[in-house]
Amino acid sequence: MINKLRVVEDGYMELFCQKKTVQDISYFSNQIVPELYDHNFILLENISNETETIEFIREQLTVLAHSDKEHLKIVIHPGIEVSKGFYDVMNDMRFDVDNLYYMTADEHYAGDWHGDDSCRIKKAVTSEEIEAGVDCAITYAAQRMSLELSSKKANQKKELYEKGLMDLYICYEEETPIGFCDWYEKDRIVKLEEVTILNEYQGKGFGTNMLKKLLYKAIKEENKQVYIVTETGEKHNIYLQLGFKGAGTETELFLMKKDMK
Repeated sequence: MINKLRVVEDGYMELFCQKKTVQDISYFSNQIVPELYDHNFILLENISNETETIEFIREQLTVLAHSDKEHLKIVIHPGIEVSKGFYDVMNDMRFDVDNLYYMTADEHYAGDWHGDDSCRIKKAVTSEEIEAGVDCAITYAAQRMSLELSSKKANQKKELYEKGLMDLYICYEEETPIGFCDWYEKDRIVKLEEVTILNEYQGKGFGTNMLKKLLYKAIKEENKQVYIVTETGEKHNIYLQLGFKGAGTETELFLMKKDMK
């Protein structure tokens, strides 16, 4: 299952990025918004020899040192297992080593996915609706990155919504947009990305309600599979409570140039 999910994940990334594959290594780069760390990375799809992989990573550090890039991000395919010694070497190189968890929604979940009427969820169809969702996304992203970068990120997505390559669902309190979620679909598998509620409306159940309604639509009404990718923490626990279960773990190695030895 995890291999199928990674194929969908690749498809999602290719909406934003150019992808170049050489043997078992894929290079992703976002040419429109190169400042986005999440969209500029190397995916290792197979590790048959850890020593050779470590040498490859050392070479990439040399490339980083002589480039105008600010970071190096390497993703290890969730289907790969490597030794503790490999990660010890990565720590010695000063990489931050983090795990991301692929979680799938259990179609046999016995709980309630209907949600309630505290908020309304609607797919953005008109240009006005898409614009409202993009404004919401910019407001949210600007809390953790510059306004310029958050606008670039949201406007790249806007083109995808307008072309029908990805759907945008907006959460409303009465007539006010207060949150959003991306819906990307490939081979009847739905990736839900950025299930997000604006800060001033958080803690009131809107995010959980939005997620419930999207799960009901995808699984109960359309008989599709749903997955999310998450870190540990509060959101991870909410997904567990809503019937999600682990499908695999993906490891990210991240290093800023300024932190190199």
